[in-house]
Amino acid sequence: MKRIRIRKASWPADRMALETVRCEVFVQEQNVPRSLKFDGLDSSALH
Repeated sequence: MKRIRIRKASWPADRMALETVRCEVFVQEQNVPRSLKFDGLDSSALH
């Protein structure tokens, strides 16, 4: 069984991974407009 690690993400350090997940889940799978998922407030949000 694989171990799962949970940690608080940092937007500057984890930006590419966070954007990838959000694009796949929200933009591609759920057809949410990209402009709604990336509002410029990510650096101050808890991920």
